[in-house]
Parts: sequence; C-alpha cells; structure tokens
Amino acid sequence: MPATVIKFGYLLWLVFIIAAEPLWADEARPEAGQSIAFYYGDQLPVDELSIFDKVIVEPSNVSGDELKELRRNKSKIYGYVSIGEARREKSWFADVARWEIGENSNWNSAVMDPSNTQWQDFIVTHLVADLVRQSYSGIFLDTLDSFHLVADTPKKIQRQKEGLIEIIQKIHARFPQLKLLLNRGFDVLDDVHAIVDGVVAESLFQTWDSETATYHAVSEDDRNWLMGKLKTAHEQDHLPVYVIDYVAPDKRAMARQTAEKIIHAGFIPWVSTPELNAVGVSTLEVVPRKVMVLFDSKSGTLPYSEAHRYLAAPLESMGYVLDYRDVRGALPIFPLSGRYAGVVAWFSGGVSASLQTRKWLQRQMDMGIPIAFLNSFGFKPDKAFLKRLGLRRACQKIHSPVTITYQ
Repeated sequence: MPATVIKFGYLLWLVFIIAAEPLWADEARPEAGQSIAFYYGDQLPVDELSIFDKVIVEPSNVSGDELKELRRNKSKIYGYVSIGEARREKSWFADVARWEIGENSNWNSAVMDPSNTQWQDFIVTHLVADLVRQSYSGIFLDTLDSFHLVADTPKKIQRQKEGLIEIIQKIHARFPQLKLLLNRGFDVLDDVHAIVDGVVAESLFQTWDSETATYHAVSEDDRNWLMGKLKTAHEQDHLPVYVIDYVAPDKRAMARQTAEKIIHAGFIPWVSTPELNAVGVSTLEVVPRKVMVLFDSKSGTLPYSEAHRYLAAPLESMGYVLDYRDVRGALPIFPLSGRYAGVVAWFSGGVSASLQTRKWLQRQMDMGIPIAFLNSFGFKPDKAFLKRLGLRRACQKIHSPVTITYQ
C-alpha cells in the first residue's frame, strides 16, 4: 500500500488508507450464513471474527471469555479436532502414543490408526466430548487423509477408510446436534455426506510450500483435480464447500482477488496465512478500525502520556479504536493485516526505541502496515531507513529567524 509522507517539523504521518468492497458480483452473491473464518492463534481478535457466520478455532488457544464473547455475537464456533494424527506436544499424547502407526515429519506429529477402537473412543469421549461441554456448535475434523502416509496395500487402505467412517458415525450418534465439517475426506464422503455439514479443502488457487517456505500458485493439474472433487461434493452430495488458500500477509490485494476466484467457482473462501493466525478474507472482509499506539512508559504512565493526551480525541473522532502498547513490554507477534488500520509510534524524544522495537516496526512495514511516527522516530534512522520513507537527512544549518507578519 503506498504511503503518503507529510513532514511538519518533527511530525511525520503515514496516512491510513483502508478500503473494502463486497467480494461478489450480484449474480455470484453467496447465501446468508455462508462466511467462514479459520483462526488457530491465541489472543483471538474477537471483534473482527464476530462478523463471520462460522469461526473455526484451535480450542487450546481459546479462553473461556473469548468463547463466550464470540458466542454472544451469534457466530457458530467450531473446534479443531485431528482424527488422523496426534501432536506430540499435547498433554494427553502419552496416553495415546501406543496407537501410533507412523509419523508426519513435516508437522512432528504421529499418524494414528483410525481403525483402532481405542483411538476412536478417545476421540469421541475425550476430544469431542470436551468441546461439547464447552458448548461448541460443531467440530472441524482434520487429517482424514493421513493414513495414506503409511497404508501401503489395498487391504490396509480399506481398513483405514472404514475406521474413519466409524469415527464420524460414532461422533454423530453420540452428539447428533453437533455440526461436522470435514477437511477433504474424499475417500469416505460417499458414506458420511448425509451426516456432515460441509467439506473444507486447502489450496485451490494459491498455496504455501512448507519445504521451501514459499507461496506460489497451484498447478493447473492439481487445481483441476481438486476442483472436480469439490464440485462433486457440492453438486452431488449437496454440501457447502469451503476453500482455504494461502497468500502472504503483505499481499492483501492478491488475497482479495483469490477470494473472488473461489466465490466465482461456487465455494466459500478463507484466504489467510499458513499459520491461520491472521484475519483473512472470506465472502466478507473486515474493515479494520483499530489503531495500535506504541508509547514508552518510561516517559510516564498511559493516562499522562502524550500519546493518550493528544491522540485519543482526534483518532476516536474519526471512528478508530485505540489499542495502546507499551514498548517496554512484548509487542504482538501475530500479523496485523486485516486486524489493525495502522500503527502510531509516539516517542517523546531522544533514543527510546529498543533494537527489538525497531525490528518489529520494520517487520510491520514489510507487511504493508501503515506506520505513523509522531514527535520522533525513537531511534536514529540510518540512510536506508530514511530512503525507504522517501526522506533524506537535511544539512544542519543555522537559518535566520523567521518573522511572521499579519496584515
């Protein structure tokens, strides 16, 4: 996003320009109740996620208060449950390790045996039942295809498929009111489509390669294969289809364009980061109204800080909500894109921004987040930093006094 820089003495502003439009043409407008968000990080952006009809979260990262607030805003909350793999860092992993049949080295997780009735019962009575007690509206069943990593004969493959079907049927039988979303699961869809409420698939147009740590477009062959599977689920099984694509957080325009492609293919999009810790784009897009304000508590507590005294009134009058962050503490590591309109850094003069704060600010600039520096940078900017802002250091010369005459 291009930035406008206006300099008044020691005051620098990067103007916040945020715009959003509907992501569908009238003929492609989705039905009501068809927006979705996937957010697996902690520190949930509850206000932003509340605009989406369905919100899928990682339950271990959600507090009870966050869950209540999301539910109060009428969003249907789905909890993530992996039925084909188990993460080794989970507190309960030691209890299930004996049912491991392989390993997914990309995620440091154990491939589990879905045909094992003890693993099936653990999923139903422990993982799913715990979410039901917390009043989740549904669950998102992931890793349904993981058995392909280890099953190497037709007989083994068939047994694993039957095991997955048994798991899904057991969940539905015990908790018939619970909504079920499947991540792919094309091997078993013919047998369970009547008891599930939708299919999710990743990487239709844009994807993330974990091995090379790069974003790239999906190949035509892969896209055509997945498109065929998704159209079958939508047109023959009459299921809503949700597509997760991955785009770098600094490519918001591309994220919007990718969501539009998914909508025109007949599906409901979520375009976000591979960590699913950013506010992405669905059939709806959040127009951020929060501004993160950085201040230095060494110069005074928040109520008496210049950042609060001089910024609160003008920004709030423009409809922004201020989120104050003390640079003496930890700054957020989650992507700000889609969540904040921009960042204001107010330092009272001199060098008060640590190297860690400087790096954090530069990362936000890399991500295309508008930044406003007021009063001073808080550090001595080098030539490269100034050039990035379209500035250069002026020669230090003593000028004659300026006389202003009123006529």
